[in-house]
Amino acid sequence: MKELLIAISAVAMLCCRAAYAESGSFFSTTSDLHKDCTGDSFSLMYCLGYIEGVLDAEEVVRRKKGFERRFCINEAITSEQALQIVVNFINEDPQWLRQPSSAVVLSAFVKKFPCE
Repeated sequence: MKELLIAISAVAMLCCRAAYAESGSFFSTTSDLHKDCTGDSFSLMYCLGYIEGVLDAEEVVRRKKGFERRFCINEAITSEQALQIVVNFINEDPQWLRQPSSAVVLSAFVKKFPCE
């Protein structure tokens, strides 16, 4: 089931978003992501895939470049819990709505799971 969600999310990202080169701006703003994360099931799948992609990309870059961790998740979390962390973060501070969604995903996890 998870593989199906990932595949559908990948197709949604390719088909439903304007490319950076075409728009001259972010792939998506936090406002776009918030709508997806609180929308219908198709939008929700996009949101889950986006959040997982940002977190996976952060880990790959961190390992490749030797950066310190920005956040430390010490417990297993589900995709749905990750989604709720991001939605709650946006709802608590709407100033993020015009920021790049990838920065907000990372900021939400830094706040929720600080490294000690």
